[in-house]
Amino acid sequence: RSAVVTVTSHNPGTVPAQNLTLSGNGFGAELTLVAPAGGALVFGAVTVGTPAQLPVTLRNDGNADLTVSSITFSRPEYTLQSPLPTINPAQQGTVNVQCLPTARGPVPAATMTINNNSYNQPARVINLSCSGQNGELRTNPVTVDFGNLAFGMMATRTFLLENIGELPVTINTGASVI
Repeated sequence: RSAVVTVTSHNPGTVPAQNLTLSGNGFGAELTLVAPAGGALVFGAVTVGTPAQLPVTLRNDGNADLTVSSITFSRPEYTLQSPLPTINPAQQGTVNVQCLPTARGPVPAATMTINNNSYNQPARVINLSCSGQNGELRTNPVTVDFGNLAFGMMATRTFLLENIGELPVTINTGASVI
C-alpha cells in the first residue's frame, strides 16, 4: 500500500508544503476455513458412549505464521483430539474434534471457537451438531407379579420386550435370578 502525507510549515522563508510518499507491505496471518464446508461440523448419529471424530481443516492465506492459541467448546460432549497447530503461510493444518454423546437424542446446540493470531478471524466460531443413539428396551407390562409362591414352586408369566432405540439390542439367555 502507499499513501501521501503533506507536511505544512508556517515558518517564513520555508517551503509552505512538502509531500512525503509512504509505502509498505502488510504482514500477518489470514485464516481460511477449508473444512467443514459451510462452517458447521455435523457428526450426525453417534452411538451413546462411543466417540466419533471429524476433522477441521484451516488454511493460512497470509504471509506470517498462523498460530492457534486455543480451541474452546461450549458443551462438554465435544473435545479436541489433536495438538494446536501453527500453520505456515500458504499451508493447511487439521485438528480433530470428538463428539461423545452421553444420552439418546440431540446434543444441545454447541459451538467451538478457534482463537488465533489472524487479522481477519481471530476468534473463528464453528457450529457443532451431534445426536446420540442407542438401543433401549421397554417392557409391557412395566411390572410382572408372580404372587406368593411356596419354596420350590415355579410360575410363568409373559411380558413383551420392545426395543424403542435406534440400534439393535442383544439379549443373553440362560441367566437366572436368585
